[in-house]
Amino acid sequence: MSPQAQLWHKRLGHIPYKSLNQMLHQNCVVNLLHVDDKDVICEHCLVGHHHRERFPKKFESQMTNPIHLIQVDLVGPFCHNSLKGSKYFVVFIDDFNRKTWVLFKKKKGETFTKLKNFKE
Repeated sequence: MSPQAQLWHKRLGHIPYKSLNQMLHQNCVVNLLHVDDKDVICEHCLVGHHHRERFPKKFESQMTNPIHLIQVDLVGPFCHNSLKGSKYFVVFIDDFNRKTWVLFKKKKGETFTKLKNFKE
């Protein structure tokens, strides 16, 4: 396959080579030679058509007890403070039952203190 055909394939958003041949026969592409589309393999096109596993519809935790695994996420800073002056919040999620706690913070450095208090 000619490098020019590869270039047009990429320029046109990885258009199928069969469509590129049709465009050639309709004089839409100038100075392009016939493309033999049977032996053409584009790695990017292959990856784009790969099948991936679906995400499970229902989350099933591997944990057998509450508070065995806690997921923590720090969110912020926000442009505007809360009514009590907080710019951040920390989210704790129990992996067993998905129970969620949200704790507000004024400074990012308070995260470890909030985590210790939560653990107690």
